[in-house]
Amino acid sequence: MRWIILIGILISVGCGKSDSSSDVPAPVSATAPANGLPTLVIDSEHQVRNETSTSKPYFVPAAAGLNLQIDGFAFRDPKNLGRSPNMIQVLYQKSAYEMPDLEKNTNQILTLDQSTLRTLNGSAFAGFATGKRAFVAIGFQDVNEKSLEDNFTPFWIGSVIFH
Repeated sequence: MRWIILIGILISVGCGKSDSSSDVPAPVSATAPANGLPTLVIDSEHQVRNETSTSKPYFVPAAAGLNLQIDGFAFRDPKNLGRSPNMIQVLYQKSAYEMPDLEKNTNQILTLDQSTLRTLNGSAFAGFATGKRAFVAIGFQDVNEKSLEDNFTPFWIGSVIFH
């Protein structure tokens, strides 16, 4: 399935507890929506680069969802095909969620919550709890014309720890 590749990358990166010495707040946007949800500014500092590197996780309060500020970050297609992101996937508590049709969204701050996340696998989305970790991936999804399977290529992956 389309989220298996993402899960494999994340397992190899590590889903364990974070180093509390790097427990710093996530960058906050001055233009965050007034919905009361934490806003993550997508940047290279928080990007999981590969299986062997570690990245700085975001540390935010537990909430019913997240805002992602995506403007100002240059997403690079790892396959060099000139594609732009069209999908967000979230792995959280043994469940996988997606926010499709990213290319149709003109907002530079995207809200991930119960109303925007569609369940791919596991339980319906009910928010993020204290002490838990989520992985967020922004990338490109296409359908293999021969097998009719969905293929997801992550352009950016980050982890979020909720306090």
